[in-house]
Amino acid sequence: MRFTDVFIKRPTLSIVVSLLILLIGISAAYNLQIRQYPKMESATITIDTALPGATQEMMQGFVTTPIAQSIATASGIEYMTSNSTQGKSHISAKLVLNADADRSMTEILSKVQAVKYRLPEGVTDPVITKKTDGASAIQYIAFVSEVCKL
Repeated sequence: MRFTDVFIKRPTLSIVVSLLILLIGISAAYNLQIRQYPKMESATITIDTALPGATQEMMQGFVTTPIAQSIATASGIEYMTSNSTQGKSHISAKLVLNADADRSMTEILSKVQAVKYRLPEGVTDPVITKKTDGASAIQYIAFVSEVCKL
C-alpha cells in the first residue's frame, strides 16, 4: 500500500490536508518578517535663488558660492551640485542613504538663513525644497539580449 492510496480511498482526508497546508501557508505569510526589502530613504534638498538682471558670473560668485560653502558643512550630505544661469541659482544636495531628511533640511535651512545677510541686495529669499525618492530609485538593472534587440 502506497502513501497516496490513503488519499485516493478517502477524498475528504485529502481535502482537509490540502486546506490545512493552505491555512498554515497563509498564516506563515502574515507572521514572517520581511527582511529582503528593508526600508530605505533617499532624499535630495534643493535651494533655488533668483536675482533678476544678474549675469551668470555674478550669480556664481555672489549667490551660489556663499550658499554652497555654507551648506557643505551640514551633516548627512553625500554630494552637492550647483548650477548658475542668468538671474538664477540652483543648488542640489543629495543626502546619504537613510539619513534623517527632516533633520538635514532643518540644518540646511539654518545655514542658508545664516548666510543670507551676505547675499547681494535684491536677491529673492532662497526657496528650499525636499524631495524624498522612493526605494525603487535606488538601483536600476538592465537586461540585454542579442536575440531580442530593439
